[in-house]
Amino acid sequence: AKDVVTYGSARWAVRREIEAAGLLGADGVVLGRYHRHYLRHDGPEHVLCFAPTRSGKGVGLVVPSLLTWPGSAIVHDIKGENWQITAGFRSLHGRVLLFDPTNSKSSAYNPLLEVRRGEWEVRDVQNIADILVDPEGSLEKRNHWEKTSHALLVGAILHVLYA
Repeated sequence: AKDVVTYGSARWAVRREIEAAGLLGADGVVLGRYHRHYLRHDGPEHVLCFAPTRSGKGVGLVVPSLLTWPGSAIVHDIKGENWQITAGFRSLHGRVLLFDPTNSKSSAYNPLLEVRRGEWEVRDVQNIADILVDPEGSLEKRNHWEKTSHALLVGAILHVLYA
C-alpha cells in the first residue's frame, strides 16, 4: 500500500534530493525556500512559474531573484511593482532602464531609427508595417482594405523618414 499512486506520486523533496539537484547554491534564479535557504536554479534551462494571482510569485520569486541576480534582466512588470522594489538597489550595480510605453518619462524605443537608408529602407519599413498591421502574418488572406492599409502605412512611414 506504500507505493500506491492512485492520486499521483508528487511529494515534497527531502534535503538529500535538494542537494543532489544543486538547488542550494548561492547563485541563480530563486525558486523557493527550504528552511532558511533559498532554492536556486543556476542552469542554462528556463524557469517557469505558474501560480494564481496574489499568491506570492513576485515577493517570493521575482523580487529575491532581482535583488541577488548579478546579470542583466528583462522583466515583464505590468503593474510596476517589481520596478519600484528593486530598481534602486539594482542601479547601485549597473544601468537600470524602465520601458513603459504609457509613461513619457520612461526609456523609449523608436523602431523607425532602425530603418537602414538606401537599398534596404523600403523592405525595413514593410517589415515594421507587417508587425503593426498583420501581426499574425496572414496578409495574403486579408481583404482589400486591410492590404491597402499596409501600403498606406508603408508610404506614411517613408514620408515621415524623409520629411
